[in-house]
Amino acid sequence: MGSEIELKFQVSPREMKKLSAARSLRPIGATTTEAEKLLSVYFDTIDRRLRRKGISLRVRHNGDGRVQTIKTQKSSIPFSRGQWEHKIDGDRPDLKFMRGTPLAQLRTKKLSSALSPIFATRIRRVTRLLNEDGSRIEMALDEGSVRAGRKTELISEVELELKRGKVLELFKLAKRIGSLVPAKLAFKSKSERGYDLLESFCFRLKRSLRCGDSWHIPVV
Repeated sequence: MGSEIELKFQVSPREMKKLSAARSLRPIGATTTEAEKLLSVYFDTIDRRLRRKGISLRVRHNGDGRVQTIKTQKSSIPFSRGQWEHKIDGDRPDLKFMRGTPLAQLRTKKLSSALSPIFATRIRRVTRLLNEDGSRIEMALDEGSVRAGRKTELISEVELELKRGKVLELFKLAKRIGSLVPAKLAFKSKSERGYDLLESFCFRLKRSLRCGDSWHIPVV
């Protein structure tokens, strides 16, 4: 099992450009990745069995690669989540990797066929590894959208994830970002925003349980 400790902030696209150009966020020794185009497809059952258990399941496409991620909220630790990642071959979840995860509690013979894509995010991500007083923090600048059915919501946010070191340095970096641009602390993950958008779409259709069958997410 892995875990992640992260902070997330919503910023405007205009302010995102300021952050990208800010010298104080490019200290000596930091590394920057080229922009990645990420398609993440989230899966659940028609009755939202995973969401009711606080579990998210996604398959992320990055070029020809596929990574399956299972996440859970660790309720006793704010801003911390359990995370299990595995490389897989196909576009659908590979349930052999759910052993030892909370998803294993939901395992039935029919679970694999019951899972279907329910929403997706398309993100352009620039990642920087920052060295903050001996701590290593990954800063991701994400711009894109989440789509559920025919509804779309824009995403423009900064993610700070502590890779190694002190949590205090994570908050210090967050404070520095807040001094550069107006940044609103975001408590909802991309998966939660996707579910909220899906519920809105389903409510409009008045088919809250089966609306996920009425559309298709391209996964290529």
